[in-house]
Order: sequence, then structure tokens, then C-alpha cells
Amino acid sequence: MKIEFAPINIPLRRRAQTFAVLQWIITFLFLGQCCLIVFVLLIFAGYWYIAVIYSVWLYLDWDTPNQGGRRSEWVRNWRIWSYFRDYFPVHLVKTTDLDPQYNYLFGFHPHGVLAAGAFGNFCSEATGFGKLFPGLTSYLCILALWFKVPFYRDYIMFAGLVSCVKSSVSHVLSRKGGGNVAVIVIGGAEESLDARPGALNLKILNRKGFIKMAIKLGKPIIVQQNNAPSNEEIDAIHRKYIDALVKLFEEHKVQYGIQEKDRLLFG
Repeated sequence: MKIEFAPINIPLRRRAQTFAVLQWIITFLFLGQCCLIVFVLLIFAGYWYIAVIYSVWLYLDWDTPNQGGRRSEWVRNWRIWSYFRDYFPVHLVKTTDLDPQYNYLFGFHPHGVLAAGAFGNFCSEATGFGKLFPGLTSYLCILALWFKVPFYRDYIMFAGLVSCVKSSVSHVLSRKGGGNVAVIVIGGAEESLDARPGALNLKILNRKGFIKMAIKLGKPIIVQQNNAPSNEEIDAIHRKYIDALVKLFEEHKVQYGIQEKDRLLFG
């Protein structure tokens, strides 16, 4: 394997973009473990009382990730997320208006290696979600495991992340007054294993739980609310979702460098 070093004369702005992505990757991969180590060290380094106080807080706050989290607009508007956005770059393209009197369930595709697009669009204001969809608040749903890690859980909730367990998603979608968006990365970690340049593989054929929840709550894709949907109804809406996904892909793929002959592959 050949290692190539970046030239010295790279513009400062590009270096800032690279740093923004690097810190995000380190945060994603290692900050949770570091926070856990800090918590253990507090116990054995004579600061056990801090660990005890936080443990009490953790006990009292345990269900917050399942109840809409605790977002911070200050964190979501950090300047570093603009550099993060520009590195790739990440864009959020609006194709339809959404009435803020309703709640919505968004499916995000593909997962990619680290779901950078989902974070950039829905966990920060760098791509202008709030301006494109006024009155809507996005909540990116991730594995519940991350909300069990001391300190780390609080940091990721600031960005608008919540647990992806059924009760958490249902809480977001059942809020009175509308204006809430639960974002689910449909393909999950399994789909990330297929992430490579040029890959168009989506793990969706057997992912129907989000469709069932949408029907139970009566959320768009426009569906008639039904608390006990049949398998046939779920399959029909699932097929409608895939068809809409294919249509969206076909309409925009050439604009983003994908060849006309390329097609989405579903697994």
C-alpha cells in the first residue's frame, strides 16, 4: 500500500474542513470509550463522589433518549459543522413542501460507512434544515447502546440524536401539535458493510418495521391510520416506498455524478 502525503500548500480552509471531519470520526469511533474510561477513573482516582453524583443524574435521566432527547441549538450551530459540510460537500435538497402541523417519519439511504450525510443534515443546521423546512424539528434515531455511555450520551443528545427503539420513535411521532421528524437510517449497520465507491446496494427488502409504525401512527408516505395493519397492507406501503425511492434516485442521479445506466440494488 502506497502512502501519499498531502501537499504543504493546501489552503487553510481545506485544512479546517479536514480537521472538522477528523474530529467527528474520532468522536464517533473513540469518544464513547474515552468517556467510559474517564468515568471509571473518577471512581478509582479519589473523585468517586463526582461519579456518584453523575450516576444519580444518569438514573433520573435514563429515559430522556426515548422521550425526544435534550437538543442544544447552540451545539447544532457550531461553526465546525459548516467545515464538516464543505469537506464532502453535504447538501440538503428540498423536493417538496412539508406541512409543520404534521409529524413525519423520514427514511435515510444509504447508511454509508459512518452515516456522515445523516449527521450533517439532521444533527446540525449546516445544511439549513430549519430554513428549508420551517416549523419542523429533526431527530436522528441511532442505536440505544450509545445512550448508556456516561457523558457521551449527553453530548450526542445535544445534536438531536435519540434512541431508535420503538417507544422512542413513537414518542417523536406522537407529539401533539406536529412539527417533529423522526429520521431512521433504514439499512442500519448491515448496510454499512456494503459501503464503497460506486456501490448502490440498499438493505431494505426485509426492513418493514418503519412501515408498520408509519401505518399505526398514520404518517406520510400518506397512509390511513391503522393500529393493526395486515401483512398485505404493510407490503403494499413498503412497495410504494421503494418505488418512490427509485423515482427520486432516477430523477437526480446524473446530477450527482452517477451514470444513467446505474440502478439501485435492493437486498
